[in-house]
Amino acid sequence: MTFARLKLFSMAVAATLSVASCTKEEVQMNTSNGDIKFITRVSSRATETDLGVLQNSDGFKVYADVEGWNSLFINGDTATYNSATNHFELSQQYRWTADMKSIEFWAFHPIDSKIVNPEISAQEVFIKEFTPVASLANPGATQSDLIIAYNKAQLSDATGTAVPLKFQHALSQVEVHIANKAADDRKIVRIAGVGIVNAKNKGSLYFHPYEAGVTADNRFTIDDENGKYDIEWNLTGAVNTNYGQYLSGDNKLYLEPGKNQGTAAIGNAIGNSSLMLVPQKTTGYKFDTPNDGSYILLLCRIEIHHEGDQHEGAAEPDGVVSDGKGGHIHQLFPDLVNGQYDPDAYGYTCVPVSFDWTPGLRHIYTLNFLGASSGTGQYPPTDHPKIEPEDPDITVVEPDDPTEEGKRPGDTVLDNPISFTVTVSGWEKAPDTDTPMP
Repeated sequence: MTFARLKLFSMAVAATLSVASCTKEEVQMNTSNGDIKFITRVSSRATETDLGVLQNSDGFKVYADVEGWNSLFINGDTATYNSATNHFELSQQYRWTADMKSIEFWAFHPIDSKIVNPEISAQEVFIKEFTPVASLANPGATQSDLIIAYNKAQLSDATGTAVPLKFQHALSQVEVHIANKAADDRKIVRIAGVGIVNAKNKGSLYFHPYEAGVTADNRFTIDDENGKYDIEWNLTGAVNTNYGQYLSGDNKLYLEPGKNQGTAAIGNAIGNSSLMLVPQKTTGYKFDTPNDGSYILLLCRIEIHHEGDQHEGAAEPDGVVSDGKGGHIHQLFPDLVNGQYDPDAYGYTCVPVSFDWTPGLRHIYTLNFLGASSGTGQYPPTDHPKIEPEDPDITVVEPDDPTEEGKRPGDTVLDNPISFTVTVSGWEKAPDTDTPMP
């Protein structure tokens, strides 16, 4: 089988093992005695995946094709950890003999057929339509990473040495953080839910030999010490879906100006909410012509706290209550219902975002509320999804008349759009880009 014929399509995810955050995973084939065994080294900056997790897992699948053969040399055998030898070993012995000049190796994890169900032969290799769990109820807690490896090893290079298979992350990690940038230290931002709206739900992953100068949408070059190869995510057949979570009880974010900057709303430690999604590019939502563009949806509340029981010499407006500490609070958003202050009232706001997700990278969107040139977002499209559960512990307030000037989809909620900073990195961080948020 030639490398050009390899097609790896990803499949449905209902994760039993989260390999969510490793930065380097290397698998080595020990050929000193002719028997093929695997020694795994894991160097990880995160807690979910380390060598111990892989050792205690159900292992990883291995496929191998000898140059010139018409059938696979290793056909989906599972490599599992043997603590006695400190190797990952296949279920049967495979010997690299002198007539095998070169062998192509592929491996992947996880191996659960409910997550990855490959159909692989000497003519083609594919895992069809990888579909991360999608919901607005913390899908990150049940999503799984997909890690893949490839190498074409030469016998002359491998005799008595280790031939590496280095695992790469095939998905993108996505987080949303919130910051209160108000210059006025009296404005408070509360967040009860966050959602990523209108991202593609699945993709098919293709492997290609590296070709300099060849580019395509969603095609990426893997360049490690074993050489270069390309992978391509094909989104044919994918539909838009939503990912996010409601923050119940004490998990709601309470953001004071200048404090808790960049607090995670998706990607926090509570419930492992960081998302593992199919790499893709989207176009941000445009309010002038209703469309299926992408945006970040927020369920939030804005207050301003003042000193004193009331404003001296002025009649207090509706929606003002004492804070019990000698001051008083104004409810700025959402709108008052019957002129009454409601400490549990929250409303929807949004910021259009064009997503550009790369495999193996962590993409962090930090939404900056109430900065020098940012506000609290825009009123979302009327058909926006609902983040709140059936029995929320808040009161969700929608505009009485979404056609009223100032309350129409796309109108700014208070003063300006929210700005956001995009950070991208190899399962850690990346360059910063500031963009105004409505």
